[in-house]
Order: sequence, then structure tokens, then C-alpha cells
Amino acid sequence: GKIPYVRGAAGLNLVSEIEGAVNLTYSPQQPLRSSGEIEIRIKNLSLKESTIPLGEMGTFPLPDLGLAKGPSRIKAEIGRGSMRVEALQFKGEDFQLDLKGRIFMAPELAKYRINLQGNFQFSDKVWKIFDPLLPEPFAGELKKQAGQGGLYPISVSGQLASPQIYSSALRLYPFKPF
Repeated sequence: GKIPYVRGAAGLNLVSEIEGAVNLTYSPQQPLRSSGEIEIRIKNLSLKESTIPLGEMGTFPLPDLGLAKGPSRIKAEIGRGSMRVEALQFKGEDFQLDLKGRIFMAPELAKYRINLQGNFQFSDKVWKIFDPLLPEPFAGELKKQAGQGGLYPISVSGQLASPQIYSSALRLYPFKPF
């Protein structure tokens, strides 16, 4: 269904059809002893035409985008102080992401450590959105990272409160173009 919180908070008009199960044993006093499994299937996740508020800079329009559809999924196993992410896959017409790895738990959620690797891909429609926004040296360098089939390598690491995202050696987040 529709996700009204995301629309209200970020201006994004997301529509979803998601099913699955989350079986979790969690203790706030001892989060490192949590255990369980996550298996979520995403039949559809799409962004309908939206406008993102940018404060003093005005607004930024986004077109309809297909972010995920079957066989997109999230599959993870939690135990012994970590979450083994077997699949974090979004396979849409305009966006693809495939990550695997581990998330190491900590007493505070903000201090969870991420170690995920995989690849991503944008459609031409998404590149048309990003091209005018990205400084030319950065956009050119990012496009050089494309590998076989137009897939870009991606790694997500660091603490949950301050992750770092790279495509090969190029830092995507926090964003600091050259």
C-alpha cells in the first residue's frame, strides 16, 4: 500500500506491495543476544511522481520510478551479535541493488557496524535526474566505475549513524565531490 509517513517526512510518494515474515527474539537490555530470521519479498516498490522539499532551495521534482518488483527480497539471519545479510535485492525497471554481508550489532542501534558489498544499476531515466545535479568530474568518474552489464560495484561500511558508501574507490556518501 501507500506509505504516508515517507510522503509526509520526505515528500516521496512511495507505493508498495510487500509480504514476508520477521521472526525475532530481542532483548533491549542485551541486544547482542538477539536472534531470528527476516524473509521479505517485495512484489512492488515504486515511486510515483513526487516533489522533494529542499528548504530555501525550493523543491525538486521526481518522475515515476520503478524501484523494485519480484523477485526482489530481503533475507537475513540474526545471531551471535550479528546479522548475516544473505540478500538485500531490489530489482526494478529504474533501479537495481544487490547487497550481501554482515551487520554487527551493538548496545546502541546507531553504533551497529555495517559491512555490505554488491552492485547497483540505474536506468537512463535515473541518470537524467542525476546528471544535471552532479558536478562533471564526479559524474564522469562515477560512470567509469561501471562493470560488466552496466553494474556498478558498491560497498557500505561504517556505523549505522554515519555510514560510508563507495563505488570502487569513489566515495558516494558522505558526498564530497573532489
